[in-house]
Amino acid sequence: VKLVPGNGTTDVDPSIRSISVTFSMPMGGGMSWTGGGEQFPQIPSGERPKWSKDKLSCRLPVKLKSNHEYQLGLNSLSHNNFQSEAGIPLVPVVYKFTTQ
Repeated sequence: VKLVPGNGTTDVDPSIRSISVTFSMPMGGGMSWTGGGEQFPQIPSGERPKWSKDKLSCRLPVKLKSNHEYQLGLNSLSHNNFQSEAGIPLVPVVYKFTTQ
């Protein structure tokens, strides 16, 4: 139901420390933040994605560059670990944003 920063946002503060997705129902606890290369956000050393206790939100720690376009996915055709507690996978989402 929500991506932070929003999908397509073009003025993201590069000092933010995480991006997140919030779902309308509790999820199963798996995750597939997909992508790679220069457009995938760098994950700080020693940090890992985390679920909220209620399993509604998942946070990905990031280290962003200024004036940079990012693109990643939530699930893909081959990686679909974002699933509801009932095992229904999220339809793959392309997630893009650009920093100031």
